[in-house]
Amino acid sequence: MTIPYQEDLSFLLKSPLTLNYDRKNKQTQPAQKALRECRKVLSSLLPPGFKVRNSGSRPNLPEIVWISILNPEITKSTRIGFYAVFLYDSKFKNLYLSLNQGYTEHNENAAKKGIKGKAKKEKAYETLRHSARVILKYIEDHIEAKKSGLIKKIDLDSDEELAKGYEAGHIIGFKYKISELPKTEKILSDIEIMLDLYGVAKEALSHINTSSIEQRLITSIEKIKPKIASKYRLDSKFEGKDSGSHFRMMRTDKIEVTPLHEDLIKSFVLVAKKFHWKAINKNIHPRDLILIKDKTTEVLVEAKVVSTRDVIVVREAFAQLFEYKYKYHFEQDIPLVALFNREISYENMKMLDYYGIKSIYLRAGKWEGSAKELLGIQN
Repeated sequence: MTIPYQEDLSFLLKSPLTLNYDRKNKQTQPAQKALRECRKVLSSLLPPGFKVRNSGSRPNLPEIVWISILNPEITKSTRIGFYAVFLYDSKFKNLYLSLNQGYTEHNENAAKKGIKGKAKKEKAYETLRHSARVILKYIEDHIEAKKSGLIKKIDLDSDEELAKGYEAGHIIGFKYKISELPKTEKILSDIEIMLDLYGVAKEALSHINTSSIEQRLITSIEKIKPKIASKYRLDSKFEGKDSGSHFRMMRTDKIEVTPLHEDLIKSFVLVAKKFHWKAINKNIHPRDLILIKDKTTEVLVEAKVVSTRDVIVVREAFAQLFEYKYKYHFEQDIPLVALFNREISYENMKMLDYYGIKSIYLRAGKWEGSAKELLGIQN
């Protein structure tokens, strides 16, 4: 099947309507193929590390079509935790971009309490709504600062169990008429807002008693005075690290390395290599990355994941780059680069530039920022 405008997210999001999705049909139907293509395009437009899934992976297709965006630091499945998701109503009139929760987890929690039948479903809906209220209360201040258009209820026009679960699990989101979907640029802007709220909601985990999600403390700040590590070799190789959450032992401290952080570095290294940079990350802890070209030019790179407020991670990158330059490159005039997985504000980019730190970040799948010229990177 050939889909016109394959790279157009808005066009692909209309496909369940325009290609007549039929749950009684097979996975090979045009609408389901287009949904898989939509997943690929959306994945290419998101920051590294976020996982995109779509409905229809099982032989029996669902009534409610969906495409989810998962932060692996929170969940790797739509069955548990919470995530951002595009949800189509049963009549394909409306499309929702929803911050939602895993119905299956709440249903299983109800079953563990000995609740059965209809009462089990009602208990799951109840705890989903409770969780949604807790998270929403936690992020209300952030919502007020965003553009209007966010909605607190969704209607999927269905009485099926999962549809009611999605409605109960909805926290906040956007509503679109499928026949009048906005352009891709507007949808991407809404996704950016949703990712911000996703990050804020992550901080609310400790307030939710109905979820079994493990609360994680994410930090990349070194707390001890590091001993100068072994000198890295110019013939060393870049070794991609595990994208799953794990801990690095730094003497008496341990620092969690998150999936988004590691996938950001891996994605950046792949691009840097195309422009003849050699990447080193071995024997350089606590530094993230050093780029080398022609065995003479070196660049120190610090990677940061933007969750909600870029100002926090910009400050961290600023402080760490100068700390590492002082401790490990004292007699070198080494260029400094701050690497981000999402766009930072123009003011923060200019502030970094003022102090000699070049920045680079991903926006809609393309690398942007003042470090592009330094590194010779072109999209």
